[in-house]
Formats: sequence, C-alpha cells, structure tokens
Amino acid sequence: MKITGFICVLLILASACRDKKESVVKQENIEAPTKEEVKWISLMSPESWKGYKMDSLPGNWAIEGGIIQCFGKAGDEGGDIISREQFDNFELQLEWKISEGGNSGI
Repeated sequence: MKITGFICVLLILASACRDKKESVVKQENIEAPTKEEVKWISLMSPESWKGYKMDSLPGNWAIEGGIIQCFGKAGDEGGDIISREQFDNFELQLEWKISEGGNSGI
C-alpha cells in the first residue's frame, strides 16, 4: 500500500515538472518587440479625451503643460473622462492631490 502511494506521488511530481519545463520553453519562444515596433501614444492633449457619454471634454477639466486637472467638486455632472481610443497595453503614471475622503476614480 505504501509503495502504491509513493509511486502515485512520484508520477504527480514528474507530471508537474514536465508541464513546468514545457511552459518555460514556450516563454523562451516569445520575442520582445524592437524599439522600432514600440509606439508610444501620448494622451496629453485635450483632443485625446472626452467626457463619459459626451463628445468633448467637460468644462471642469483642463489639460495643459502635461497636467490633467479637474476643477469641479464631487457630484458635478460630466465629471468622468475617458480616452477616445481603447488600449490593451499601457503604463499609467500619476500624482494626484485630493481632499480627505475623496475618491481618485481609478
């Protein structure tokens, strides 16, 4: 009985190691994009944004000098903004100033 259990454990471990090795081989076949293939899109112009369910940027938002600012207070109509395009792969970097108990919305 002990030998059967031992053999089952060995088979499970061997199977796990084989699957891990195959996944490592698959990852090695993925090539990183070259610098020429990488295209960064800046969203630091007002034309890149619109209000939620709106055609343009709401009046309580401003984008200038690499800064996106909201001048409205909580509960303002048209306070949410979205990019005009959708992105699958992106980097987000931000600093924000918000009142105590506020919600960044991110």
